[in-house]
Amino acid sequence: TTEIYTLSLHDALPIFHPDNEECIASGGDDHTVRIWDLRDINPGSMQAKNSREKQLGMNLAHFTLKGHEGGVTQVQFTGDGQLLASASKDCQVRIWIPNLENPTLYAKFAAHEAWVKDIVWTGDQHHLYTASSDGMVFAWSVPRKFHAKLNAVEKKAMRTKK
Repeated sequence: TTEIYTLSLHDALPIFHPDNEECIASGGDDHTVRIWDLRDINPGSMQAKNSREKQLGMNLAHFTLKGHEGGVTQVQFTGDGQLLASASKDCQVRIWIPNLENPTLYAKFAAHEAWVKDIVWTGDQHHLYTASSDGMVFAWSVPRKFHAKLNAVEKKAMRTKK
């Protein structure tokens, strides 16, 4: 394998969009979520070449989503990529519409009394689970319009598992 380019992202583990491998979301101690579009860099460009030579890589243009009052500990797309959740040390979860032209905040809520360490969407997107530093786990319902659109075979498989 050959290194194509090096990017300077955030502290929280970056996550790829499930339907667009050119889109990455990350969160960090600067209280923001960032959405990156990898199509903004040409792998054969001088910019890409220079990024391989810099210790921290390059800071690719991105969307910065603000609002958290503590470091962002986790970001997670839904399985279909319609939503992006961010968890924070401010004890809140924010739900974003991760549109690469104009990402927006959809909802925010105080999820725990301690900082939120992890978030997980269920496969059917009916629930979002949050886990906090005090060991508590909560399940949150997701509006029906964001539920995963399952085909007949997937629906049958879901019923069989129950």
